[in-house]
Formats: sequence, structure tokens, C-alpha cells
Amino acid sequence: ARSLACHWISGAVLPPLKAVFVDLDNTLYGGVLGEDTPAGLELSEGHQVLQEYLLNLKNRGIFLGLVSRNRLQDVKELFRVRTDFPLALEDFSVVEASWDEKHLAVVRGLELLNIGSDSVVFVDDNPGEVLSVARSLPDVLVIQASEDAELTALSLEYTPGLWRWSSEPEDLKRVVDQKANSSRTALLTESRDYNDYLESLGVQLTFNRNPRHKIRRLSDLSLKTNQFNLSLMRLREPDIVGYMEPGRAAIGVSLEDRLSDSGMIGMVLVRFESSQATIDEVVISCRALGRHLEDSIVLGAIRVALDGIDVSQLSFSPAAGTRNEPALKWLRSLAPTVVGENSLLSNSVVNDFEFPTGMRISIEGEE
Repeated sequence: ARSLACHWISGAVLPPLKAVFVDLDNTLYGGVLGEDTPAGLELSEGHQVLQEYLLNLKNRGIFLGLVSRNRLQDVKELFRVRTDFPLALEDFSVVEASWDEKHLAVVRGLELLNIGSDSVVFVDDNPGEVLSVARSLPDVLVIQASEDAELTALSLEYTPGLWRWSSEPEDLKRVVDQKANSSRTALLTESRDYNDYLESLGVQLTFNRNPRHKIRRLSDLSLKTNQFNLSLMRLREPDIVGYMEPGRAAIGVSLEDRLSDSGMIGMVLVRFESSQATIDEVVISCRALGRHLEDSIVLGAIRVALDGIDVSQLSFSPAAGTRNEPALKWLRSLAPTVVGENSLLSNSVVNDFEFPTGMRISIEGEE
């Protein structure tokens, strides 16, 4: 019954959680770092189980965040000394070690990962900290760590939204991809212009028409993406298959550079009716945002969909949600006056678009 409720049903109907933010003292180990020194902290059997479970989550593509009231240099020394810990400091995509209020640290971590507050679980042994985060960030799911760390691991194991029916290769790439973002930002700052940045980074977009081997991934993009999801259609696998029939097209977009392979990060779904193409959905994963690639991803995918088909007009049907303003803002940048139900654009928007010269493009045909 517990698996049915917390795993199978929730895995089918609830949006997946993307991160676990966890405290250090009396949570990942027994003791207080500032009082007991690294060598004096207790790694019990239960703490071992908890750390191994968190490491398993990280290896399945779920972000780990460290939120602790300690000095950063002390935290670094802790993980340098305690080589018996299953977790290493490098396993955390977010490290917030300061004396700030913990809800502020959680907010900074969410901004770094570019995810919403409804995508994270916060774990802390201090009931006051748990209550503070719950009050300040009501969308965050909170767990009070038990004195028996194995019970904390069990609480996480049966937290709805953390369990997955399966793991896709793109899920496993998420953590590695995020760690490369700081290097990308530094490279963009140092580059003379955007084309130099793209060329030095080796950015490549691959457009795949009707990729039947990626139907599950395309459905995951529709179900999980909130920020750049233009129509919010929330499509499951049979719905995606329907867009691979005559008169329609499903375009998957993959992204890679010399720092990491991001996998399939975008999807555009198109229907054709006489001289008009209807763009039913445009989705870009949050981890691909912030790289100034939206025009190349979306307009490039539409161009691939329209190859060999004579249309004069494009129609979009955007839907306003609680968090998809980035997608609506992108559409407004194309035509500020037409964002609304059944927005119409001339096909010249696609025909006149040119990919940046520093970007590599490849196209894979229908299977």
C-alpha cells in the first residue's frame, strides 16, 4: 500500500521533485561540526544508509544541495578529512554554508539550479529551521530529520515525487550539465562576441524529426518543464506518437558542447493545415535556458518541420501559467503585438532567421 501510494500513483500523476537540500549537523552525521571537529563527528550505520541513499539520488539525476549554518572553509575541511563519508563535497550541486537564514540559502540554491520551490525537499533536524523554511517557502516539501538517520532515509524513499518509474539518459546528464554552467558563464564573459563564445565552446544543436526512440523523453519534457512550456499541454507518450503521423511533425532538439552533452532538451510540435502551420507546443528544458539559444532551438526546429512543405503563416496558441513567463516573453520578442490566443506570424520569421556562425548544426531524418 505504501509503494502504491508513494511510488506508483504519485509517479504517474505528480510532477517530479528535482532536488534534495539537506542540513549537515545531526543530519548527515551525529554531532556539531563547530564543536566536535571533523574527526569527532559520528558516522553511524544509519547515517551511512542516509548518505548512500542521497548518493543514489544524485546518480539518478536528482540535484543535491547542502544548506548548513557553518563556515564554508570548515565544511570543505570536513569533507577533506572524512574520507569515510559516502558523500563527497563534489556530489552537491549547491553548497550554502553561512549564517544566513536557511530559507534565504534555499532561495539562492533554487536560483542557481534554475528550478522552482515546488521541486525541492528540505531536510533538517532542527524543528525551528524546518518551520522557518515551510513558512517562508510554502511550496517546499520539508522533512524533519530523525535521530535515527535510517528513518530519515526511509522518509525520503517514500516522499512522493522522488521515486521514478525509470531513468532516462538525459536525467543522468542533468547534474553534470549544471556543474558546467559556471564555466560557460565565465567563457561568455571572456569572449569578444557571441559567435566567438559559441565557437570556443563548440556548441552543437541536433534536430531530429519524429524521433521514435525518444518518445518517453519528449513526454517527460512536456510533463516536467514549467518555465519554457509555451502551451502547457502536458502530453503523455501516446499523445507524442500522434504528432508523428502524416500532417504533423514532432521535432526533438539535442544540445551538446565541449563541456557536457545535455541530451534532448527541446521539443516543437507542429500541425499542417493548407497553407498554415500550427505550432501546438514549444518546450525547452530549464537547464538549457540562460545560454541565449532559444531562437536557434525553436526557429531551427520549426524550419526542420516545414522542410518541403509550402506554408505562408505560422500560428501559435500560448497559454499563460504560473511559471511559464520565459516562454511567453520569447514569443513577445518575435512579435510584441500578437501574443494571445491563436497568435499569427508570417513564415518569413523562420525563413529570415540565420543561425549564429559559431554554432554547429546537424539534422537527423525521420526513422
